[in-house]
Amino acid sequence: FLMIQIEENEMAQSAATAPRPFLEERQELIQQFEREYVTKLLSLTRGNVSEAARKAGVSRQALYGLFKRHEIDPRSFARSMN
Repeated sequence: FLMIQIEENEMAQSAATAPRPFLEERQELIQQFEREYVTKLLSLTRGNVSEAARKAGVSRQALYGLFKRHEIDPRSFARSMN
């Protein structure tokens, strides 16, 4: 009985540390990258979407898609010029 219990514990531990499927891990990393990239870009441009799009080499529409996907409001990055 003790040997069976040990084997069950080992199996449970290895299942808990097993990597997630490749596509799940990849999607999470892409989402993290997108969010961090867009956040840095908006900080750099103080929320100016046109300037951010030029710097990123993408259309404003593409950026707005990322804003929507990640629930980012570019207006929150605007700072007063004072």
